[in-house]
Amino acid sequence: MLKSGVAWLLLMGAQVAAAEALPSPGQYGFDWLKPETTRCVAIKPALIARFKHCSPADVSNAFGLDFPGRACRVSPQSEYMVYATRKQCQEALETMQANAP
Repeated sequence: MLKSGVAWLLLMGAQVAAAEALPSPGQYGFDWLKPETTRCVAIKPALIARFKHCSPADVSNAFGLDFPGRACRVSPQSEYMVYATRKQCQEALETMQANAP
C-alpha cells in the first residue's frame, strides 16, 4: 500500500513539473528551426497542445540575451522559442537571424 502511494505521488509530481514547463497563452514565440520563414506569433492553446516537451522556464536564453526563453519541441523539424512578451520574441528572432550563416 505504501509503495503504491509513493508511486502515485511521484507520478503526480512528474505531471505537475511537465505542466509547469509549458508556456502560458499570451506569450510569444517563433519556430527557430525555420529561420527563413518564421515570425513571432502569439502562443495560443491550440499551439500549446502541439508541444511535445518544453524546457524548464529557468533555462538560459539560447541567443545570449538577458531574458529567459523556453524551447518547446513540436517535432524533429519544428521547435518554438517562447518568450514572455512580443518585444522579447522579436529581439530574439532578430538576434538569431543576424547571426545566421
